[in-house]
Amino acid sequence: MSILRRIEKSLDRRLRAIFGGSRDQPGEREAIELYRDALERIASRATVGKRGERIFPFDRITIELMAESSERKAVLETLFDAAQLAGDVRAMLTEERVAPPENLIVLVHYPEEAVVEMRVVCDKTEPVPAPVAVPVPASEPKPAAPAAPVKPMRLVTLAGVS
Repeated sequence: MSILRRIEKSLDRRLRAIFGGSRDQPGEREAIELYRDALERIASRATVGKRGERIFPFDRITIELMAESSERKAVLETLFDAAQLAGDVRAMLTEERVAPPENLIVLVHYPEEAVVEMRVVCDKTEPVPAPVAVPVPASEPKPAAPAAPVKPMRLVTLAGVS
């Protein structure tokens, strides 16, 4: 992340702390602010790989949002579309020069017991083991199909030695 971007984020957090909240409910951030914050939190989880390249070691992202009213939930559901969010996460990671995982899954939940406005959980799914071929014990050999009857053939030489 560039130094200017870090400074911008730091100033943004400080200003939010001072002037936080919206017109309707104090302390509640606008949905678009939550969306941007979610993308930034996800991108910040990238780490350095074995060869010095930046990697994102997770393939499942779960975003839990607090929606205290049906109106707030409707707004959040409209903005936090899982398919669109997955595309934006890929774009954000690519912009940060991080290779996004091929099988990225993004889930959005609205738990009733949420105590924070937004929670981002990144984890790795267990790979599905490939089916292992189990050798079948040899049983009694099946009887061979009856051989086709042999028909006599005749060879006729038209030219050359017979």
